[in-house]
Amino acid sequence: MKKLLLISVGLFLISCGDSHDSIWNEKTIILEKIATILESVTDEVSEEKAIQDLETIKKNLNDLSSRNNAMIPHNEAEKNKITNKYVQKSSAAVERMQNSASKVPLKVVQKLGELFTGENKWILSNP
Repeated sequence: MKKLLLISVGLFLISCGDSHDSIWNEKTIILEKIATILESVTDEVSEEKAIQDLETIKKNLNDLSSRNNAMIPHNEAEKNKITNKYVQKSSAAVERMQNSASKVPLKVVQKLGELFTGENKWILSNP
């Protein structure tokens, strides 16, 4: 839990002075963290911890989505820059999530599904 708190504080500090680059960097970090959480599920205790951690991540994603929605749409050059910089890494994290999701209990998968609904749908998309 301490690690999650440190990551949350770090993400908050990163978010000061949002740019498209910082938003996509934070998005990629969150996707990697979700993959790590799913990969850590091995028993009932780690299952409950994963559910708690995913609930915390959901709050981070809601905040990130709000900040992303407040941004002025990026131009083509910035879109290309972000694509080149983050898409491969975020796609790898999504692949790790998908591989792990097939191995975790249904309760964890349901909590995972809650992360990417409503305004958070964009998290799984490319620029």
